[in-house]
Amino acid sequence: LIYNQSLILLRLKLSVFVVLGFHQLLLQKLVHSDWLIFFWHNPQD
Repeated sequence: LIYNQSLILLRLKLSVFVVLGFHQLLLQKLVHSDWLIFFWHNPQD
């Protein structure tokens, strides 16, 4: 039971790292484009 819980936790951490890494990659790609600036100066309310 404990082993199973730790495995689920590990998988959760891994998925979080993957999502964060993907987000970072997206930001790096968008940093040089006008899209980022456009969204940065026009926050959706």
